[in-house]
Amino acid sequence: MNNFESDYMSGVKAYKERNFQNAIYFFEKSMSALKFAGLPEEFEKDSMETGYFNLGNAKKEVADFEGAIDCYKIVLKSNPTRPEYERVYMDLSECCFEINNPLYLKIALEYLGNCTKYFPNNISAYMNRGIAAIKLNNLPIAKIAFESAKNLGNNDAEGFLNKYC
Repeated sequence: MNNFESDYMSGVKAYKERNFQNAIYFFEKSMSALKFAGLPEEFEKDSMETGYFNLGNAKKEVADFEGAIDCYKIVLKSNPTRPEYERVYMDLSECCFEINNPLYLKIALEYLGNCTKYFPNNISAYMNRGIAAIKLNNLPIAKIAFESAKNLGNNDAEGFLNKYC
């Protein structure tokens, strides 16, 4: 087993044991070793995406929301339309909401917009996009987001439309 695999598996083990600081350490080591692992290109790409997703999750667990966002961005930049990564958009936006300042709310708005573009039936993405837009005082975007959620069957969207838009 090469360093990448060994470190990655140590990260997985630490994560499962809820030892998130060790998971971060090993996932970071594995990502550093990945380029030297000699893996076939497609396997390397998939390993990079999975590794950064897991690293982001571990960072999210220790409230390193900025670090988690950076990891999730790498995953989404590599493969923004991969169906399994629909959840990554939501994780990224949750971290942005935790930070809750205009810069990160704009990032949430951007990535939730991408999420709804690639996954147009994601009601939660529309609702969260609307909430981010309200926090940024961008009522036209909020209205569109809540209307989309309402059209997809979200019963709470009407209340948001009436109260904010």
